[in-house]
Amino acid sequence: MPRNHQDAELNKIKIPAYISEPVTNTAEVVRTYAEMVANMVLKINSYNNRDDEHKVGSKLRGKSITKQIYHIDFDVCRDGDIPVILLRISEKKKGFTDLAIEAAERDNSSVISQEDALATQYNCAVLYPNIDIRGEDISNNWITFVYVDPGKADKDVISTVKTTLQKVLKLKIRNVKSNAANEMIQREGLISCLKVQYVVVSNNENENLDIRGHQVRATVKKIKNFEYQNIPSEDVERFVNRQNECQYSERKISVSLAENQELKYIHKVNEEQVIADAIEQVYNYETDMLATDFPRMYNSDFILEKVRGAARQFFSNE
Repeated sequence: MPRNHQDAELNKIKIPAYISEPVTNTAEVVRTYAEMVANMVLKINSYNNRDDEHKVGSKLRGKSITKQIYHIDFDVCRDGDIPVILLRISEKKKGFTDLAIEAAERDNSSVISQEDALATQYNCAVLYPNIDIRGEDISNNWITFVYVDPGKADKDVISTVKTTLQKVLKLKIRNVKSNAANEMIQREGLISCLKVQYVVVSNNENENLDIRGHQVRATVKKIKNFEYQNIPSEDVERFVNRQNECQYSERKISVSLAENQELKYIHKVNEEQVIADAIEQVYNYETDMLATDFPRMYNSDFILEKVRGAARQFFSNE
């Protein structure tokens, strides 16, 4: 019997992966996955037991909107012989000034006030422990697979998970050194895609409005986006290592590599002072799901099934 159109409709689940910086302090490292997982569970339970006023929150820059990580639900599961931690991060957002809910079952809309909170329960990620033993040297780190379902914006989920990793679980996302990034680019031969964004803020003091009063500031902000395909790797390497080819306040570069890898360069300058300069390595995976899968897309078994596929690809390339 043929499937109906809804059954056959495919949606994308995106699964970006991040690697944490290795812990090498002998007082902190452990020798088993079980110990790593047990220590992480202690951190999660400790956070969940905090009073609300002591939980991690932040304010969106220049906005009235605040958000808070208010609870982390988790399951300890297994991928073969490896124990993994499935996180479901609950987040609240407040400060919306023009928002209402029009429920399908009601005629009247419900206005959201600035004190009302919008909550999400399923910002999901799966953490895989990793232990590297070289002779007498041992290090621990985590590989985090973020689960972005079709009903959520990539940036929102990734931001929430990264905030949890860094501020709650005290994991540092691994940045790539410039020399290592250069070597990764060189190995490609041909770069399939290069994306560049410049943010340029300049003075515009020569222009003024026909209004009385003392003008204290006039600026122009421009955003320029570029995308190239099939570029020789030596050209990309030369470009990413140039920082003075033009005046800018912020430069973001995305370099697509083989095996689902991506290098993200972020360089920010404030009055000729560098305030951010980092290269982040991301592994980008995605998988399909049917429209009929929506009722179970937050079930542990379903999430783990999808993430395991990405994990297989990741570990086969390491």
